[in-house]
This record gives sequence, structure tokens and C-alpha cells, in this order.
Amino acid sequence: MATYIRVFESLDEMIEFGDQCYKAGRQDHHATLSHFVGREFTGWSDVEAKANKLWQDGLDTIRRLADEARGEITMRPKSRKRRQTWSEDSGDEFDTDRFRAGQAPWLECRAQSVTAPQRLTLWIDTSTNAYRNPEEMIWRGAAAVIIADLLEAAGFQVEIFGVAGTDNTFHNGNNFRLAYRMKRHDQPLDMSSLANAVSGWYYRTVAFQAYYGEKSKVRRNLGFPCKLTAEPELVEALGNPVDPIIIADVWNQADAADLVRRIVARFQE
Repeated sequence: MATYIRVFESLDEMIEFGDQCYKAGRQDHHATLSHFVGREFTGWSDVEAKANKLWQDGLDTIRRLADEARGEITMRPKSRKRRQTWSEDSGDEFDTDRFRAGQAPWLECRAQSVTAPQRLTLWIDTSTNAYRNPEEMIWRGAAAVIIADLLEAAGFQVEIFGVAGTDNTFHNGNNFRLAYRMKRHDQPLDMSSLANAVSGWYYRTVAFQAYYGEKSKVRRNLGFPCKLTAEPELVEALGNPVDPIIIADVWNQADAADLVRRIVARFQE
């Protein structure tokens, strides 16, 4: 069977695409199921109106969860930021005042080295089985916040994609991979935007609606969630990132803290 891949370069692009599908009569049915999506909506137009607005409850929650999990982390990635040291013999700048005072006069700027590239990519596996509740789903967002924050503090540029994958998504048996950029390398970490994008309601409304843009007829259950891996076709579609960091199977504080520890350990040498 074939696998369809659709990539959105921004959250706005995915929302607009979903709106076009909805207005064309290709409509998902989950938006008003508040117990399932985790937030009250009257329909797609209500989802569209709220998707880019501040969700204070979600922002407060993801900050609290991130703080709770961060408290369990003792390691930090080794910094690759440039540090300044003074030398007697050579350097980048000569300080006359220090020379006259008998102190090392040469200022050197050295980058601390790590084995990882300067730019890093996080893939948040947003695929979720129907039995998972929205409170569990937001923990992967908390993990992403901590990991991105720690890595950027260490001098890395981090981009974040949400990636959902289902098999047997369409009536013809084909599969689907949906990716949507939450943060570019050059953007600061926007907690309010991320709180929306990683929530259960965003995945089960905005992302679900984006499934309806393919020519093949979508199954009502949207197929069966599959484990996210760095499939070659998906890697190529997302710009060929080197060893993307996959955030998956994070459903509680212990899961989040454990994943963060394992990721940070990769940047200790």
C-alpha cells in the first residue's frame, strides 16, 4: 500500500487548508465531542476562531507540567556557546588597561564543542489512540518545551514539528503521514502557540480536519495510529534533518522526565 505525506510549513497553513476542505464538504465529525477532544467547541468555525488565540488554561498547564518535570532533571546539555577567556600570548582583542595592570591582555572567544550539529529538529509524535485522554496527551508538549528550552540555552537552534501517522487511513488501504511545523529554527520558543499545537483538542480537531484533503476517501476512524520513525520518505519531506529527536510515548510526568534525561545525556560529550 502507498503512504501519502502532507507537510504544512506553519500552523496557519494547516488551519487554512482544513477550512478549505470543510467548506468543500469534506468534514471531520469530532469537533463537538468535548469529552474526546478536551475542549468545548460548537463546530469547525469555533475551532478555527480559537486555534490561534491564547488558551490560558492550556498555557498555565503546560508551564506547570514543564516545571514539575524539569525539577527532576539534574543534567544539562554541554554548551556550544562561545565563551570568553583571557590569554597572555594571543587572542581576538587586546585590552590595554589589563596589559598596564599586569593582567593577561588578550581576549579569546572559544566555542565549546559538542558532537551534535548546531541545528536540531524535534518531532512530536502526535498520533494518539482513541482511549488516551487529553490530559495525558499534553505531557508530550511539556517534554518538548523542556528539551527545546535546554538545547537552546546550550546554543542550539531548535525546530519543532508535530507528526501524526496512521495506517490503513483510507478506504483503499493507503496510509497517511501528516506533519506541521510548530517552530522554525530561527524562532524563539512561543509557549502560548505551542500550548495550543500540542494539545489533545488541536490534534483531534485541526489535525483531524487536515486528513480530508486527499483524493482518497478517509475512513471515519482515520485509520490506526502507528509508531513514528524516521522513514526515509518522511525525512526527505521534512528537509532531511539529521537524526531528528522523536518525542513519543510520553503520557505523564515520569515519562516526560525520563525522556528529557535520555535526550540530555546525548549532549554530554
